[in-house]
Amino acid sequence: MRGLQSSAAGSRRAGRRSGIGGPSSGVSHASLDKYLHSLPAGDWSGGDHHRHSSLATRICFQNVNGLPENGSDFKQQQINSWLKEERVGIALLAEAKTFWPSINEGHGWSDRLRQATMKSKQKGFYSSVAYNRHQDRSAATSAVQWGGCIATVLNQVAHRAKEAGRDPTGLGQWAYVRLQGRKLKAHGGNVQDSLVEVNDLVCGPISKDLVVVSAYCPNKQGLSRSTVWAQHRLHFHAVNRKVWIAFVDNLCKQIIKWRDEGCEVVLGIDANEDVTVNAPQSIRHRFRACGLEEAI
Repeated sequence: MRGLQSSAAGSRRAGRRSGIGGPSSGVSHASLDKYLHSLPAGDWSGGDHHRHSSLATRICFQNVNGLPENGSDFKQQQINSWLKEERVGIALLAEAKTFWPSINEGHGWSDRLRQATMKSKQKGFYSSVAYNRHQDRSAATSAVQWGGCIATVLNQVAHRAKEAGRDPTGLGQWAYVRLQGRKLKAHGGNVQDSLVEVNDLVCGPISKDLVVVSAYCPNKQGLSRSTVWAQHRLHFHAVNRKVWIAFVDNLCKQIIKWRDEGCEVVLGIDANEDVTVNAPQSIRHRFRACGLEEAI
């Protein structure tokens, strides 16, 4: 349950694109740390990022608008500082813009997370990275590839991770991590010795897991052949599927599967449309039909 939000909290959750940049990215630099510290403190339940409860897990979603190829790059150091100083437990990132097999050894996502968690008392991380595995890279001169997502759980939360994965299409539509949840008791039993009957099979205690998902919905068709829309259109052309419909159908199918297994789902998505609109053909309407109720 969420408490009342301050105006500062509402501003941070308004779905802005990333202002993180650095000298090597060619984008004007706006420090996320300076931005956060410039905001007035809000209420404790969700607005004041300076305060943190040991009983709470902080989850953040951010369109990072591209990660640098070098793990020691200034922009990556900013992200590491953000994860540490904000004590982020679950980080959902969209538009990593990285074809990870082209990244030099020692600069992969796992290498970068070791820097962000090395001083934590309960250091650790568990991640899933999603990128387009089908794109022809024969003419590529860098590791840049538009799109892609990352789902990462850090430190204490990482010890609850039980599974990670990505969209079955291999296009980098979404990445997810599944976390061990509360054990469910059988009638009249306890967690330790209860048995649950599923489809006439007796198995051990089951749990109400949490699945955290980072997703990026392709933007409307543009002129460039390297856009996420163009990548997906090339892939789906052979089976005559429309890009937006294919993305939403695939993700909704997976969400329904998770919920049928008893999971709670938290989706962080750059939808490239106004998620406050609940029109019949809107992405919000589709997600509500899958059981996702609250758009923050």
